Amino acid sequence: MENTKAEAEAEAAQELWEAMGAIPREVEEAVPTPEEYQAWFRRKVQEGIEALQAGEVVTAEELAAEDEIWYAQMRRRIIPLSRTPPGYT
Repeated sequence: MENTKAEAEAEAAQELWEAMGAIPREVEEAVPTPEEYQAWFRRKVQEGIEALQAGEVVTAEELAAEDEIWYAQMRRRIIPLSRTPPGYT
């Protein structure tokens, strides 16, 4: 009996999944577990709270000024790449 299209797609997906095999150890070690991520996230939140309490804050105006500098730097890098080099037409 011939497989339907949906069955064929499901079978192909299963074959692909099996062909991929186990996740390489390097990738598995590089990706945090949910518990590791939760611990990292809580540390970062605590660091933020402590910085705020110590008065280590950046105003919206300061951030906007830093953004403008960054955007200007990026424009200088990108615009020359979009120009046609001398000798090319």
